[in-house]
Amino acid sequence: MRNITFLLYAFLAAFLFAGLTGCNDDVTTSALTVDMMEEATVTVYLYAELDRTELGLEYAPDGTRVLASVEYSNLNPSASSGSYMDTLEVQGGMIEVTMPVTSSGTTVTFFPQEFVAAQVQPYGSNVEEISKIFRVPGHESSIGNLRPGQSRIHEITYAEVEDFDNYTEKVEMRFEGFANFSAVDPETVNLPSNTDIHLHTDHWTTTVRTNSDGIFTANIPRGESVTVEFVARKIVQEDPTVRQWFKYETTAPAFQSSQPSVQPLHFGEGILWE
Repeated sequence: MRNITFLLYAFLAAFLFAGLTGCNDDVTTSALTVDMMEEATVTVYLYAELDRTELGLEYAPDGTRVLASVEYSNLNPSASSGSYMDTLEVQGGMIEVTMPVTSSGTTVTFFPQEFVAAQVQPYGSNVEEISKIFRVPGHESSIGNLRPGQSRIHEITYAEVEDFDNYTEKVEMRFEGFANFSAVDPETVNLPSNTDIHLHTDHWTTTVRTNSDGIFTANIPRGESVTVEFVARKIVQEDPTVRQWFKYETTAPAFQSSQPSVQPLHFGEGILWE
């Protein structure tokens, strides 16, 4: 009985070994086998507009991650899916990656990670820096026709710059207001001191006050026209003591940068407001 049992176990072991050997042969001879032995090296330089006071672009920040990928179908036309990937970090504005290629030419695709950085603003801006989102258009960039043993250079530029949704850049402006405050005298004069001036757009508003010269200073959204208004008492009869409330309104044009000079604003005769 022992001899029969031993022979049975030996037969099963031989059968399993033969089966496993057959599986390995199937894998190594399969059309889906990908040759990873031949390689090429790509040095990638990554740029972004980080300083608008300097000509040219700056390097992307150190530590920015970049995914490099080669589709298996590039290495074996019979491979219908899957890819070889490597993840690297930018150092000194560049990455260097070695990827599998074939003698018929291979495409390597890079997927640079988005990043947030403080962009230095140009002269005349209301703020020195603005935190912005930087990304590569299409989120990817490719280099093709790579062959074994090659060393190639590739450049990627973060061409799209976005402000955060909750941020509005502003410019500092000084305005001198003029209006007519008498129905019996057409003369236009400076706004009274300590007049509350309301400035607004569709998504923003603020209130400031005139000084003794009828001048007021306001930080307004950059590149947007702004409605400016106030309410004041106006003489409506020969008797200067007879006055009524009038609303005065005008539009300040869009400004791209802060202006040190005083900008005139003419409010006209106003409309009755009581």
